[in-house]
Amino acid sequence: MYYAFVSAISILSVIGTIASGFWVLFKLAKGEGATSKGVVADVSLLISIASAAGSFLALRGVPEEEFDPSKHMVNLAEKVSRVEGERWQRLLGGWHTINVEFAYIKPPYRAPALSPSAPGQELESVVQDFRQTFPQRVLITGDPGAGKTVLAIRLILDILRDRKPEDPIPVLFSLAEWDTRMSLTGFAARMLERSYGIRRDLAQALIEARKILPVLDGLDEMDKSDAAVDASRAARALEHMNEYQSGATAGALIVTCRSAEYERLERAGHRLYDDAQMHILPVSAEKARKYLADKATDARWEPLLATLQAYPAGTLARALSTPWRLTLAAIGYAASGDPGELQTLGTARQIDEHLLRRFIPSSFDLHAKGRPAGSPADVHRHLSTLARHLVPAAGATSTVAAQTDLILHELWRMGGVSRVRRADLIGTLMLLGVLYACTVTAFVSGAAKLPEAIFVSLIPLVACAVAASRTTLRPPIGVKLPDGNDSAVRTVAAVVLVALGLIWVFLGTAVLTISVFLALMVGGLYLRFLESSSTALGPEDPLRMEMNFSLVVAVTVSAVPGALLFFGGLLIKGYQDHVSFVSPARNLPALLGASGFLGGMLLIGIPVAFWLVGVNVRRYTAFRASSRRSAPPRLFTLMRWSYEAGLLRKSGISYQFRHRELQEWLARHQNPPS
Repeated sequence: MYYAFVSAISILSVIGTIASGFWVLFKLAKGEGATSKGVVADVSLLISIASAAGSFLALRGVPEEEFDPSKHMVNLAEKVSRVEGERWQRLLGGWHTINVEFAYIKPPYRAPALSPSAPGQELESVVQDFRQTFPQRVLITGDPGAGKTVLAIRLILDILRDRKPEDPIPVLFSLAEWDTRMSLTGFAARMLERSYGIRRDLAQALIEARKILPVLDGLDEMDKSDAAVDASRAARALEHMNEYQSGATAGALIVTCRSAEYERLERAGHRLYDDAQMHILPVSAEKARKYLADKATDARWEPLLATLQAYPAGTLARALSTPWRLTLAAIGYAASGDPGELQTLGTARQIDEHLLRRFIPSSFDLHAKGRPAGSPADVHRHLSTLARHLVPAAGATSTVAAQTDLILHELWRMGGVSRVRRADLIGTLMLLGVLYACTVTAFVSGAAKLPEAIFVSLIPLVACAVAASRTTLRPPIGVKLPDGNDSAVRTVAAVVLVALGLIWVFLGTAVLTISVFLALMVGGLYLRFLESSSTALGPEDPLRMEMNFSLVVAVTVSAVPGALLFFGGLLIKGYQDHVSFVSPARNLPALLGASGFLGGMLLIGIPVAFWLVGVNVRRYTAFRASSRRSAPPRLFTLMRWSYEAGLLRKSGISYQFRHRELQEWLARHQNPPS
């Protein structure tokens, strides 16, 4: 509604000022506006026309387009395959995975799906088991760290590998982000928009056409452990899943959940219907021994391997019975330390704590490239700050568990909402105050026009100040470029060449050189934006795309008054040559065009680009400037390195901690345990 109102005002401004603009050109052509005050007033009027037009173009909505599933599914399948393939490699840490085994569970009180007649029941054959299940509704359960997410990702990659064009695309969604007041369709559409840049209505149409196979990860991560089951988000999510139908049969989906949490939901009467439950079995002591033996580089591992072989049901074997804990052990002792010290710990919980304590220091030593400044303890404290940011506010009555997604353009709240808003507002007033002061000083030479100029300048200044003080921001602009970009580029190139030819004929080589420079600058920005918007979205892409788009908007909007004054100058010059009122000024169009472009950049381009378009870039900048003590320094470097080191993983446009246990442990320990 806000943007519609502003657009309506802009349209009325354009209609009201176009007639005045032609009248100004006519006065200039007759020489009646030659005084400095008159020229300033006329230039200001033309700039106001461009301002209204630029605001309208920047704020108008994206036109609707006809829905064609096949047009969007090919690109989406490629993006999902790249994203999940990279996540698979990061979860494995460059090593081979353990071929975990699972068993089918068929409770008598639950209507199960038709399971495979001869299931393989191991990771390597999971896709064959899934394809023989009807309906294709699978629940993956297991102990913490058993490999539920790994199994789900492997299933996604195998489905995509053999997928036919008409088959649905499996997409992983984190259930911790689900506001269960919206349906499963609405939630999946929101996540597709956020993670893959698909427009919300198109994403919803794909889901309603059952062209998306939801892979819902972490049913157990939706609520706090002490939440009442009947009032939990997980219970409500199961209701939505049971309502998700495909005609007369249950809609296909895949869900992961810890065994204990799902059994708790079942006992309270909340369960998933028409599903096949795959329960991941513990890793045997023999498989664990072989896995660690492959990673062993010296004799340090021999006592631990001997204990696993001698006591396959002992405390050590039980503690290392999941892929996650085996990974912690392999990384924690990869470079240094005595793995045999694990045998001296009396319980599995003590072993877990010990392995988590070694994880960050060992990763710090193993991955020196791009490593942030400081020590392993500094990295621990910075990651703990991020983990605690995901925990609900202290004293909240909500039963919602900690979130999992670290989204860069939403991290500004970590610096304190009020403080960052104040910093944004102060920065806005200072920067725009300087811009408008310089502009008024440069263009206003008479005191008679100074009050009017200041009054007009205050209007966009106040509008930008209001925008800077807002608490909620819209997501970064997700640009969906139309098909046929090559044709559009050819058309634009032809128009530019014709325009440059006319400039050369009428204005000479000097002006042509300047025009070519400006055309190359605008074209480079456009092609850079075109390239960035066509790549798969990652955590840093939304801010990068918004910055690129803001630059394009700033230059384009600023070119409007420049073009108006340039062609107005051509009209004046031609009229003067014809009637011989005064001696023709050969450089008049170039001077007017340059003045219009620079004035438009200061008065229109920068405010529109960074206070109406690049809102998230501006707010993130204010956050970094105002939160140097409370937020981790060099946040991009920290998160990139943590991803390369295997401490974080990517999920669309968000970072996530590699494992929920790591996130919860860091949230509990602000400083490294001794």
